[in-house]
Amino acid sequence: MPSGQHTARGAWKVAVWGPLAVIAVVFLGALSPLAMVTLPVSLGILAVVLAGRPSQRLGPPTTHRLRRRLLLGLPFVVVIVAVVVIGTLHIVLWNPLAKVPGMSLDEIHSRMAVAGESPGNLMMFLWVGFSLFLAAALVLACALPRMAGFFTARRIVVAGLVGIGITCFFHSFAGFSMGMSLADTFDVSGGDSAPSGPVVAVLGLLAAVAALLLAVVPVRRPKKSSDLPPGG
Repeated sequence: MPSGQHTARGAWKVAVWGPLAVIAVVFLGALSPLAMVTLPVSLGILAVVLAGRPSQRLGPPTTHRLRRRLLLGLPFVVVIVAVVVIGTLHIVLWNPLAKVPGMSLDEIHSRMAVAGESPGNLMMFLWVGFSLFLAAALVLACALPRMAGFFTARRIVVAGLVGIGITCFFHSFAGFSMGMSLADTFDVSGGDSAPSGPVVAVLGLLAAVAALLLAVVPVRRPKKSSDLPPGG
């Protein structure tokens, strides 16, 4: 297919899927809070599927090819794990200290206990487990030979960006209970006071936008001999 038609098809995908995704997030999120949890995952899967057709069968992947796939996915795994570490420290350490300056973490927890407010870290532990599951799934997608036909290099990058975006998106849910407990105990806002929270949010937004754009950009394929001009 000529490159002009590839570009037109990519522009059509951006024009159609971009607004539909935004409308779906706003509309379904207003109807049900559950949609705000399931929809990002669904959109992430959609982005991976849209990221091109499966590669041609080239026989069983060699050890060298599998190693290259692992090296391609490894940076995204490292970023997901880093977000988990930074996000956890934000919830349990940096944000409480920024909310109540001048008090130690032990003093903050003591005041919360007296007020009958529990940090409620269950959501945080679920977020950590789910995020590490995403990282492990990406490693398996790169390492398993039977997945090589579907998870092309392009799809590995999109899946890695989706994993970062989802991990960052659910960070706000992970810290919700702790934020509300701090707000009720010390009469402060329930939002983020430490800069690490907005950094995670912005990183997630950038990763999600990059995944969507990469998923819909047309794939350039080498010209077939029939497409070449005479004598080419």
